[in-house]
Amino acid sequence: MLLWKDSYAAESTADSVEHVEEPWRSWPHPPGGFLDFGCGNGLLTHILVQEGYQGSGIDLRARNSWSHYPESTQSHLHIHVFDPTSTSPDPYLKPGVFVIGNHADELTPWVPVLSTLHAASGYLSIPCCAWSFDAKYERSSTPPFPLPGPGFADTLNLGGDGSNASSYSMYRIWLASLSLHCGWEVECETLRIPSTRNWAIIGRRMSAEKSLEEALENVREIVQGVSDRGIFKTRKPEGKDNAH
Repeated sequence: MLLWKDSYAAESTADSVEHVEEPWRSWPHPPGGFLDFGCGNGLLTHILVQEGYQGSGIDLRARNSWSHYPESTQSHLHIHVFDPTSTSPDPYLKPGVFVIGNHADELTPWVPVLSTLHAASGYLSIPCCAWSFDAKYERSSTPPFPLPGPGFADTLNLGGDGSNASSYSMYRIWLASLSLHCGWEVECETLRIPSTRNWAIIGRRMSAEKSLEEALENVREIVQGVSDRGIFKTRKPEGKDNAH
C-alpha cells in the first residue's frame, strides 16, 4: 500500500475528510487493480480487498482458508491455471494491473515477463524456490541474461553481508537481470518478514535504457522458447467446478 502510494499519481482528496481515521483509503491505487499471482491462502488478497483495493488472487487450487473469509473477499479469489504458451487473453492480466508474486514458486520468473507482455503498471516479486521458466534454476547451467556491467550485483540491496556467492543470491541476481531484459528499471529491497527469503524485486517503471519494442521482443522470445522446448506442463486446476 505504501509502495503504491509512492508509485502512482495522487487521486482526488475530496473524500479525505471521510477517511480521516483511515487515510490510506484515499491513497492512489494501481490503475488496473492488482493480481496476487499464486495467492496461496489468500491472506494478502483479503487484506488489500478489505482496505479498498480492487484486484484478484489466483491459484491452482482453493485453500480451506478461502471459505473463512467474508464473501467480499471470496469473490476476489479464483482457481485459475496459468499457461504461458496460450494465445488466448487472460482475464486477470489486464493493462495497468500490478502483479504480485509473493513466494510464487515456479511462477516467479514469469512475473516480469507477464508484466511487460500485458502492459502492467508494475510488479513486486518475493522469490522463494529457485525456478527458471520450465525447470529448476541451476546456477551452473541456466542461461544467464546480459548484465549492464561487472558491478551490477553491487548496486542491488542483497541484505545480510552483501555476498552474492550463495545459490539463492545468484538466483536473485538472475531474476534482476531478467527484469532488466524485460525492460524494467530494477529496484531491490530487503523485507522485515520472518523468513530467510525476504528479498524483493520491484519494477515500477520501464527502463529508459531499453525501448518498449525491444523489451516486448525479448519477452516474446522467452515465451516462444518455452513453447518450442515443450517442457512446461500446464497444471490442471484442482477443486470443484464453479469454485472461487
